[in-house]
Amino acid sequence: MAPDGTHTMSAARDAIRAEANPATFPVDLLPGHHSALLLFCAGFLGRNDGIHLWDAGIRDVQGIDNDETLVTQMRKLYPGWKIDVSDVYHWASRHAGTEQWELVVLDPQTNHTARCLALLPTWTSLARNTVVLGMLDHDVPNAPASHERWTMTRIVERNDTARWVVYRRQQ
Repeated sequence: MAPDGTHTMSAARDAIRAEANPATFPVDLLPGHHSALLLFCAGFLGRNDGIHLWDAGIRDVQGIDNDETLVTQMRKLYPGWKIDVSDVYHWASRHAGTEQWELVVLDPQTNHTARCLALLPTWTSLARNTVVLGMLDHDVPNAPASHERWTMTRIVERNDTARWVVYRRQQ
């Protein structure tokens, strides 16, 4: 093992990757994106989303989660990413309209999906191109087909109860 723990972190990412299923994330949208904002990023240590961004070579990543222990682990797993401990909603309200990333991904806890959907204008204000929002099946019918210059382009099945809803900015 390298003195800096690189081998250990690489092996840990391999284990996360082995549990991840790229068919359940819109990985085909990742090429061409160079920056990303991952909200609620630390759950499952990025298995649902972060590992796919890492594998796509996206290194300009800002991650936000309120779980300090998991954020500490994420910082080691994804070196070079800026991952901060904060309440996602407060953080987003402070940064909305002032900073943007090409891609914004939200993987909220299941009891937050309706709240996240209601805040779609906040998430789109943080994105230049794409927003990928995780939500429960029963919340998907409430997702608007469009919002301002944003259009829902697809729904990706994550598992039996949840989906990724993809919004793209229309030119």
